[in-house]
Amino acid sequence: IIFVLPAFLRLNRGEERYAQPLVAISHEVPTTMTAPTTLTGMLQLFRNSDEVTRGRLRMFSNLRERDYTTFWGDWTKLPLGSRLRMITLMNEISEEHVDYDFKPVLRWALADADADVRQRAIDGLAEEDNPRVIAPLLHILTSDPQPATRSAAALALARFCEYAALEELAESHVTPLIDGLTAALASNRDTPEVYRRIIEALGWVADANID
Repeated sequence: IIFVLPAFLRLNRGEERYAQPLVAISHEVPTTMTAPTTLTGMLQLFRNSDEVTRGRLRMFSNLRERDYTTFWGDWTKLPLGSRLRMITLMNEISEEHVDYDFKPVLRWALADADADVRQRAIDGLAEEDNPRVIAPLLHILTSDPQPATRSAAALALARFCEYAALEELAESHVTPLIDGLTAALASNRDTPEVYRRIIEALGWVADANID
């Protein structure tokens, strides 16, 4: 009895060497990875900065104050490259799509350990008019070791001085704002760029006592 293999199973002499590599190649095809669905899962993924993409950052839009503890615990474990890339892309996305709101993340990032991250967070808050950012900006202005970061904070605070001049800022925020800027003015006399930015900010409130 002779069994004949179907044509599609038969290999001619010399073709055997091509069969095994085909199997090996099929094993190399990457599988689609399911994206994390939680803040912790996504931030753990972002420990590799190459995983930080615009699409994945959508999860960080419109976060609430109750998300801070979860976010910050994982944020501080990220390498600097991942944190910088996240803030940079968030700023770019916000400029292109007004429906994405990364302001809570940017505000939290004002307390980051790296000056570049802090400065990029300040840049991203250029349109923020919520006075809750006044306190962290004043903290940067009075204690940040980097002059460029302090200068950026003073520039951002000038906007709230303008609101104060227009009587669009509650008095409960005006007094700490002016007091903080005035104190920072004295401590930045030897840093011309920062000093100039503070003078410009205080210029909106003409009755402030400026030495």
